[in-house]
Amino acid sequence: MQSFARGWSFLKQAWQMAVKDRDLLKPSIYSLIVGFLVSLVFIPFMIGAAFLFGEESLTGQIALFVLGAGMIFAQAAASQVAVAAPAPLQAVLE
Repeated sequence: MQSFARGWSFLKQAWQMAVKDRDLLKPSIYSLIVGFLVSLVFIPFMIGAAFLFGEESLTGQIALFVLGAGMIFAQAAASQVAVAAPAPLQAVLE
């Protein structure tokens, strides 16, 4: 129970810091937006592969696996770029 209380206390302190300094939230928001955009790019290809090859065939499963792994990698890479270079994104979003 004590660990729950400490975790709750930490969460309240983190929220207070975020409210005081909004710049702390910007990298997380940028990563969220970029990840969403990457998903929007990959999902049509995944749906197309599922319709083209079928979900139950080995070829379809491999295609969906490769596209899913590629999407995860692209989201991770894009999020890192969004966090590392927030100035260009900030100009676009504001």
